[in-house]
Amino acid sequence: MKKSYSLFVICMILLCTVFYNPHVYGNTPRDFIDVGDNYWGKDFIDFASETGIIAGYHVEGDRYKFMPEANVTKEESMQMIYKAVTNSGLRETYNIRSKYEDLLTSNLIDKWAWECVSFGLEYDIIKVDELVGFRDDLGNAMPASREEVALWTAKAIDRKLMPATSLDYIDKHDISRENLVYIDLLNRMSIMIGDNLGKFNAKDSIRRVEFAVICTRVYDLAESPFNIDAENRSFQGVITGIDKENGKIFLTQSDGSVRLIDYEKNAQIIIDGVIEYNIDNIPRYRNLVIAWGPYNQIHMNTEVMLGEASVQNINTLDNNCSELALRLPDGNIVYYFTDRETFIINEIRRNDDIIFIADGIIIIEILNQ
Repeated sequence: MKKSYSLFVICMILLCTVFYNPHVYGNTPRDFIDVGDNYWGKDFIDFASETGIIAGYHVEGDRYKFMPEANVTKEESMQMIYKAVTNSGLRETYNIRSKYEDLLTSNLIDKWAWECVSFGLEYDIIKVDELVGFRDDLGNAMPASREEVALWTAKAIDRKLMPATSLDYIDKHDISRENLVYIDLLNRMSIMIGDNLGKFNAKDSIRRVEFAVICTRVYDLAESPFNIDAENRSFQGVITGIDKENGKIFLTQSDGSVRLIDYEKNAQIIIDGVIEYNIDNIPRYRNLVIAWGPYNQIHMNTEVMLGEASVQNINTLDNNCSELALRLPDGNIVYYFTDRETFIINEIRRNDDIIFIADGIIIIEILNQ
């Protein structure tokens, strides 16, 4: 299994943790006697070690082992996630362990992990009923699976989820349906992606070296500018099937391949700029563009979208991109507009009446009336 993980670039950034465990020590990269210069994860391990994200194991004198292939337990996962998001500035630190002391004690959570697990419980990153799986019947710490790590990390970074996903992992069927949106988030943010065989390996354990990669990527996320390419999805083709019971749309693309889109059942469907409340009215066997962003709206355009609306709100995301909430007769619709792709005839202000042309969820031209 190790060979398929060598390119499993997951991410999660700066600051994961020195485990509060008497057998683990903070140290510098040169101390790791089991990490060679040619090891694929050395740069990530160096970063994690230098910043105190993941510590090594003391051997003797000033000699340490990193044990990159060792599995990470659920307690250790929570500690690294906690340190990654708090040290990077994505979240504030949290220290009210006494609130959950009885719960942590009854589930045999080690005291060094009380702070990070309390953080997870307080912010709904982990559920109370998940704690029972942190230890086996003999009290041994249990390893974390990739799917669990992805779920907890996605909740911890506190980014908006999409109303639909279209992941390309060949083992996507191994991922729980309710966790697809979280794994999609980490995929879009390049925090956790598949291996070199195109698999996500949801049920497999995660190794220390992989968590070093995750911690590095989360730290990068905290300092990264807004990336519109990661905040929208757009595909073209013909809808040839809909599975309403399981929330699936089958899109046949121009090359004949079928793209499976998993949608959230509470998502709003927007057809040619009009909110559609009956999914049975989705146009089939017509060429269309289907697109979405993190706004619980799925847009389907069978033609170039030309519309009139009133500007409800403009939210600047960075110097190059903004969200534009438009007020239409039957509801509000959110689009992006960017310096890179949008031609604005006149300056746009709140409550202005506009005419716009959109491609998917990105406005390509705006005229202020």
